[in-house]
Amino acid sequence: MPKKDVERLVGRAILDAEFRERLFADPEATIREEGFNLTEREMAALKTVDAEKAVALASELEATPAITWK
Repeated sequence: MPKKDVERLVGRAILDAEFRERLFADPEATIREEGFNLTEREMAALKTVDAEKAVALASELEATPAITWK
């Protein structure tokens, strides 16, 4: 999978709660339906991600006020 696709997948999983829920419930179907193309190794790595930690990270980021860059 090209790096750009990995970045899109991770970014979407962090920012999109509905996608994140589907991803952790059924990673293979969700990735296929959304058009991501992971290798078997990448899919195996994704399945090792702790869903609770990922949800906690996403919640923490959602609660953080937007940063204004100057």
